[in-house]
Amino acid sequence: MKKILYTAAAAFVLAFGSYEAGAQCKSDFKVFDGGTEKMQVKVFSDPTATCKSDRLKICGDAINEGTIEVQKDAKVAFEGKRWSNKATARVKGEGFLSFRNSTTSCTPDIEQEIDGGGCTDATVTNLEVENAKGVRLVNNATKISAKVKFSKGHIYLDKQDMCLEKPVVVENYCEDKFFVTESTGSLKRTAVDATAKTFPVGNTKDSYTPARLTNDGVAKEFKVRVSKDVYSEGTTGYTVNDQSVGRTWHIEQTEEGADADVTLELQYNNAEKGTAFNGANTFISRYVGTKGNTVDGEVSNNYWSYGSAGCGSETPTGPITSCTPTVTSHARSKGGLNDFKTYNMYTVANCARSALPVEMLYFRAVADDCVVKLNWATATEENNDYFVVERSTDGRTFDEIDIVQGNGNSSEEIKYKYVDNTAGEGTFYYRLRQVDFDGAYEYSEVAIARSSCGKGFLNATVMPNPTLGQITYRV
Repeated sequence: MKKILYTAAAAFVLAFGSYEAGAQCKSDFKVFDGGTEKMQVKVFSDPTATCKSDRLKICGDAINEGTIEVQKDAKVAFEGKRWSNKATARVKGEGFLSFRNSTTSCTPDIEQEIDGGGCTDATVTNLEVENAKGVRLVNNATKISAKVKFSKGHIYLDKQDMCLEKPVVVENYCEDKFFVTESTGSLKRTAVDATAKTFPVGNTKDSYTPARLTNDGVAKEFKVRVSKDVYSEGTTGYTVNDQSVGRTWHIEQTEEGADADVTLELQYNNAEKGTAFNGANTFISRYVGTKGNTVDGEVSNNYWSYGSAGCGSETPTGPITSCTPTVTSHARSKGGLNDFKTYNMYTVANCARSALPVEMLYFRAVADDCVVKLNWATATEENNDYFVVERSTDGRTFDEIDIVQGNGNSSEEIKYKYVDNTAGEGTFYYRLRQVDFDGAYEYSEVAIARSSCGKGFLNATVMPNPTLGQITYRV
């Protein structure tokens, strides 16, 4: 087996032919297609050697345009910044392509990157993460054909998909080692069937909120990601986190054909629970848009499903892990789910909305020239400390602008008013955060006022808010 090395500038290039054995490459590393002959690199383990796991250690950036074969018990230890795998290139064999980084690495304490060349074909057989800073997908998706092993750190999907080809095994995922879906990238698995498939995901590195799918229908490809907050209109509108877990699971069937028949399990942590979330009476709710019909036995209005179907208590411990957890987590499951191409957003929420500690009669916002006048009234109050007046310009992000004292306990109608002198011209959204003496709080409906400073205006009320059901605009 011949070994041909060529060094030019800052690049370490393996040219035509093949290269064997464990070695260290201190500069940039490139395996390329040398015309009619594909470049072959073989990393092997010598059973007669003292160290049975031979390594090819790469300290610089790496570009693979050929084939790297990593044999059993061997490893390509990548300690550079970015690994680029071209669409036709391969890292194959029973050994691992390992992303390693530590204080003693060639380039210590960095987040590494992988450009996997896309999801058309599997470009890497076995991938390992040994980097506490994590590995980030860039430019193109990455497809794995056998195993993903979390030894240390996360895989950040960013805007790219990580595609796992059947029968990929994911090892050692836990609350501190999983796929982070902080943007639009998803974890995709082919052939999801009657054997439960885990999607170990979370929207930040500190929020492990996985999903598990068991499909008793025709095996299909699914992709999953998690985003922060639950919005009244799926991905827009205002947040409805108070009686949910404050996370939206985006679960989509990506193949056409016969429908799936899925039992879905969602796991969440205590930290994600809304202020009025009742773990003893919850269910998996799906965003149903404007279908206006009954979905899987649940009542569906214009937005999120609700009702009694599937209601029950959360599990005392979240089971979707391969380690011993150190944070308190819970899970809910629901069977018989289908049509994931139409209904692809899910959360865990209360089965029925609980009563407010303050019974609100109305909340109105009226524009008057360049100011907005707020008026509201309560029928009853219980332990009502104060109201926080909040304002928004987009209906999603609200800022506190003032506090109005409440009346503690009352069984009679009480009227309140507040004048926003700082509004100016534009469309403004208002809501009240009613706070109890013990610090618990609830949000009112949203009132809208459009101030044109003498040029005409529109006033409207959105109710109820927050909601997992239908909302009404009152103009």
